[in-house]
Amino acid sequence: MSILYPEVEKLIHLRYLDLSGTRFIELPETITNLYNLQTLMLNECYQLCELPQGMGNLVNLRHLEIESTFSLRFLPQGIGRLSSLRSLCKFIVGGGCNIGELKNLNLLQGKLEIMRLEGVTNKDEAKEAEIKNKQYLRDLRLSFKWKDSSETSEVERIEGVLESLEPHGNLNELTIFSYIDSKFPRWMMSGTVLTNLRILSVYRCNCVQLPFLESLERLEIWDMPKVKRIGNEFFLGIDSSNSVQRSLPKLESFVLERVNNLEE
Repeated sequence: MSILYPEVEKLIHLRYLDLSGTRFIELPETITNLYNLQTLMLNECYQLCELPQGMGNLVNLRHLEIESTFSLRFLPQGIGRLSSLRSLCKFIVGGGCNIGELKNLNLLQGKLEIMRLEGVTNKDEAKEAEIKNKQYLRDLRLSFKWKDSSETSEVERIEGVLESLEPHGNLNELTIFSYIDSKFPRWMMSGTVLTNLRILSVYRCNCVQLPFLESLERLEIWDMPKVKRIGNEFFLGIDSSNSVQRSLPKLESFVLERVNNLEE
């Protein structure tokens, strides 16, 4: 199916529309007239490049399912008006869609990947997303496009962006892709923010030190050339009575791949 018949816009009481697996390159703007729509399924629409500009009109939408829409370039402006949205697996920065569109989407549940974070201008813009207020998110993925840059201003900008994306303490899974600064943000390193985090995955980052998170059950480190040492102090810590304690007492799985400069 590659054509959506115009009669669909007349189904004004439609609550659920499943177009998953279809061959649409783009959806007709008339779909945004379905004001009562609550669920729009677009999973595995591999050729879908963009969503209608009037998506913000679908104010009753609760589930926008866009899993495996690999050709989708950006999300339309105004998507931040969908304050009833519960499901949005990815948010793509760019194409006029500012990360601040996430501000009012505080009912989002489950997984959210924020892509192309290198397009966020500065830390103040990142703060507009108010990720910390999204208490129902359980799986957050923060993705930058890799830049082999050593310019201080660029590194500091990226550092500020990630620092401003502190999540709610209810988060269970965190994944970070292609972060170029040498240190993770304070909210990752403090040990007091991510108290419910069970899974941490880090891919192609320049950081030299890993966070100590006592709740971790699974830790994955991929393609981190600047990590040279993971010694006993990573697995052992000193408590308030100066007794040696395991820093990762719940860890069940530890994956280490392509950390080629590891010496210890």
